[in-house]
Amino acid sequence: MDINQEKYRLKYLALKNLAIKINSSNDLADIAQEAVDRLVEILDLESGLVSFLDEAKNVTHEALSGSVEKNLLIKEIDKKILAGLRDDFGVEFVLFSLEKEVAQTLFSYSIRSEKTIIGAITGLCKGRRDFSSEKDFLEALMSQLALASFKFWKIPEKDEEQKKIIKSERLSAIMQVAVTINHEINNPLTAILGNVQLILGEKERLDQKTEQRLKAIEKGTLKIAEITKSLLSIIEPVITEYAPGIKMLDLSKSQKKTE
Repeated sequence: MDINQEKYRLKYLALKNLAIKINSSNDLADIAQEAVDRLVEILDLESGLVSFLDEAKNVTHEALSGSVEKNLLIKEIDKKILAGLRDDFGVEFVLFSLEKEVAQTLFSYSIRSEKTIIGAITGLCKGRRDFSSEKDFLEALMSQLALASFKFWKIPEKDEEQKKIIKSERLSAIMQVAVTINHEINNPLTAILGNVQLILGEKERLDQKTEQRLKAIEKGTLKIAEITKSLLSIIEPVITEYAPGIKMLDLSKSQKKTE
């Protein structure tokens, strides 16, 4: 497995495990910690920060990952610079370079619910990077965290408007993850399928057992592609209990655009 394929795999696992954590955990700080740990690992950051805000823009939960020194730096920057940009100007994304001693790059994405900023994902790394290639993954991560925050809101039974917002945000989170999965998985999947079909095109050079195994790989690869594609067509998700305290999306029961 090459470096890119391993990165795709880690991103998929990170989003899957975060979804499981959101369904099984009753601690928003625990969910934030899972997210920031995977963020630092996958994007090779020196420090990462995930924070949640209340209506008054005060930090209610936060999680850090990285070295103590860099964690202190990222918190200081967030407090002195980023918080003001979010609060005063509603800034959604920030990217800038630091030139103190060595070159570093800092990025910060605001986590939104509708038009309200409810938190942020911030990262710090060595050198200069634009992170444009990581946009899909970061947006999917933000959607998952926005969905996680809803678990801890106490919603009155009669507040139908709020329920509609949560339903919309839940579908949005699923769509963000679906787009990321399609983007990150279909690239290596296409390469696998293409190579398998090229080899199968030379049947005269294959023994029967090898041909059967290659056809099994081809069938499995096409099935994965079919599943990832079906995620994009969901308009009414159905969630079922996978195990005690853990829920999952039921693809067979969820309503899709083609239905």
